[in-house]
Amino acid sequence: KISEGTYPQHGTQTRGLIQLSDSSNNSANVDFITITTAGNATDFGDVAQGGRMASGLGSATRSFFTGGRTPSLLNRIDYIDSSSTGNFSDFGDLTVARRIAGACGNRTQGHTAGGVPSLNSIEKITYATISNAVDFGDLTGTHSSHGSTQANSPTRGLFAGGGTDVIEFIEFSSSGGATDFGDMSEQ
Repeated sequence: KISEGTYPQHGTQTRGLIQLSDSSNNSANVDFITITTAGNATDFGDVAQGGRMASGLGSATRSFFTGGRTPSLLNRIDYIDSSSTGNFSDFGDLTVARRIAGACGNRTQGHTAGGVPSLNSIEKITYATISNAVDFGDLTGTHSSHGSTQANSPTRGLFAGGGTDVIEFIEFSSSGGATDFGDMSEQ
C-alpha cells in the first residue's frame, strides 16, 4: 500500500554500476553493465573522488558511492542521475570516514553501517536532498565490515557478518538503531 511505504517502485533502469579499483588505490573509473543482456562492461564515467572499497547504493533515479580509501579513509558521498552517463558529483560527506561498509536503502533513503575501521554507527542519506549524511543510530555491536551489499525491503534494511555471525535490521521509518534479526549459519 502507498500509505505503508510498500507501494512498488517501478525502476526504469537496467544498469548495474561498478566502481573500479586498481593497485594505486585512487582509481576514479566507473563501468556499467546492462543487466538484461550478457556482455562486457562499458565505461560510464568517473566518481568525483578516486578510491576503492566504497559502498554502493541508490534508488531508481540516483546512484551513490560512499566512503572508500585512497589509501586514507574517505568520507565522500558521490552521486549521479542513473539515466545518464558521465561523471559523478559531490553529494556531501559521511559522518565518519570508512570503507567496506554495509549499504541498504529503500526508494527514498540509503544507509551505511559498520565498516573499517571497526564501527557501530549507522548513517542515513535522503536521495532527493543533496547534503551530508546524518546519524541514524547504532548497530548492536561493533563490526569490522559488512561488505557493500543491498539487502532490504521497502520497510527494512539488513546488515550481516562483519567478522561475526550476527544479522541485524533497521526499520527505515524509524530513526533509531539496529535490532537483532538472528544469526547466519557461518561467519
